Amino acid sequence: MGDAGGKQSDGATRRLVAGDDRSRPCGRPCRRKPRLSEPVRLEDMCRRRRLQVLPDPPHLAEPFRSDEDLVGHAYALSRETSVKTPYDTDERDGRPNAPRCRSQGGGRVSRSVARGTMLGIAGQVWHLAAAFLLYAFLARKLGPAKFGDWRLALSILNWFELFVNAGLVKVATKAIAERPEERPSTIRGAYLGQMVLAAVLFVGALVLAGPVAASLRDPDLAFLLRVSALDIPLYAAFMVAAAVLLGVQRFERHAFGMSVYATAKLLAVGGLVWFGFSVPGALLGNTIASIVGFAATFTPWPRKSEGAFADAVSQAKTMGPASVPFLTQNLLEGLAASMDLWFLKRLVGSSAVVGLYGGAATLAEVPVFLFIGLNRALFPSIARVHAEGDTYMAHRFTRQGVRLALLVTVLGVGVIAATGEQALTLVYSASFAAIAGPLAVLMAAACAKTVWSVCTEVLMAEDRRRTALGIIVGALVVQVALLAALTRLYGAMGAAVAVAIASAGAATVSLLMLRDAFGARMLLTGGRAVLAAGVVGGVLWWIDPQPIALLVLYPLAAVVYVGLLWMLGEVEADDVRSIRGAFGRRGA
Repeated sequence: MGDAGGKQSDGATRRLVAGDDRSRPCGRPCRRKPRLSEPVRLEDMCRRRRLQVLPDPPHLAEPFRSDEDLVGHAYALSRETSVKTPYDTDERDGRPNAPRCRSQGGGRVSRSVARGTMLGIAGQVWHLAAAFLLYAFLARKLGPAKFGDWRLALSILNWFELFVNAGLVKVATKAIAERPEERPSTIRGAYLGQMVLAAVLFVGALVLAGPVAASLRDPDLAFLLRVSALDIPLYAAFMVAAAVLLGVQRFERHAFGMSVYATAKLLAVGGLVWFGFSVPGALLGNTIASIVGFAATFTPWPRKSEGAFADAVSQAKTMGPASVPFLTQNLLEGLAASMDLWFLKRLVGSSAVVGLYGGAATLAEVPVFLFIGLNRALFPSIARVHAEGDTYMAHRFTRQGVRLALLVTVLGVGVIAATGEQALTLVYSASFAAIAGPLAVLMAAACAKTVWSVCTEVLMAEDRRRTALGIIVGALVVQVALLAALTRLYGAMGAAVAVAIASAGAATVSLLMLRDAFGARMLLTGGRAVLAAGVVGGVLWWIDPQPIALLVLYPLAAVVYVGLLWMLGEVEADDVRSIRGAFGRRGA
């Protein structure tokens, strides 16, 4: 720990003078100051007060500029203390040199999470808009049958790419956020491990393409799967570059890179299909987009030092086993996300039905897709405060994430239930309107999936991996049983109901596992959201608008929904301040 001159002073003594009237570093006066007048060793003071000193804040060029900073750092970072400190006050953002006390540090980190969430969601919004444009074009250009073939091949590719989209990159993000001093070797190890894994997956995808196509009773699918496999190694490199940005909390650069990737995919896939390359061209467009996305997110590697390769190998070996829980989580979730499409293809067999259902499932996945931005910011932030032992902030981030997921997705259920046919006609074409019934059920399932995914990220960040994986396995078993029974009897509607039941059960159990972070507030939030969304959906159903009118009515519905939540007392001034803080402004 350094002194005012930046020199090491372990074991040194400091005279801490009582009666100093200076305000604390955040600019607010202390309600009570430490009454210390004798020279003391910092270690002895911490031992007597049962305090624990964390590493110096990374934003300080010189760790402590005054005695007051030293005292504030020791007192405020206490996990458990018998004396109420002057820094135990309400939450407020501190100035750059403020000590990282639970209230101030929590405020600063909270704003970072809010800003990261908003930027992540902004990037996902553009990604979503680009995907809608692309899906609308492909549905009209290819027709339901070929659109179904493309959607089926893409779902299998997405499952293979979960190996490189989860697992090791999650561990790398967590390690970079928690251990900045090991960042260079962690980055090298992540790239090395990811490329080895990608090579194995690429070969495996080529070999397994035939058996997978045969199991789905569509031999022509094998060629499409082999074409799509070209994207695996390039997408793997892109995901490592993005994980590094998240680990160092460069949320702006990450959001920019994801937006560039979405734009490149729209142009590449759409362009190749436009020029007549059909479904294979659409799959090749993914490969081009991954190259562009990697170029937009890559940051230069740290300078090599002696033994850098050996360190990278060591880090890769360490991260490999650590990534197994994350990898298992995402592979199981990927199965749950795509299994309904696979069951429908095998049991019904019609590519046109698969295309219609795939279009509805894509619309219903909007909330889940949108909240990927929240989860990407939430995971490293909760992992960091959990490593610091700050249970208060971990619970606060959890409440914020689940509450936001409820408020957004419940609105989606209301408007889609009221205007499902118009939405399908607007995005795809009139031929897709027949799938409106399953779409409404899938939208309710997506609401549960979003809450479930946020809770899963929290459980994994808090190292409660067995609990998270147990919930996923249980939901998967239930979903498989329901899909096998209901899809054969009721087709697309049966598949949608099976997904909804399994997702709702998993979300309920996940919330119970995190009940210490919520209390009764989430029940009140859910009730208010359902009431407001019901009013908005009822008005839209009564209006019965034309498809093109949804471009105006959906934004108006969102405004009315927020207004109703304000009237019901759900949206408060603190929410406005959080949003302003996410954009770098202080609340009033």
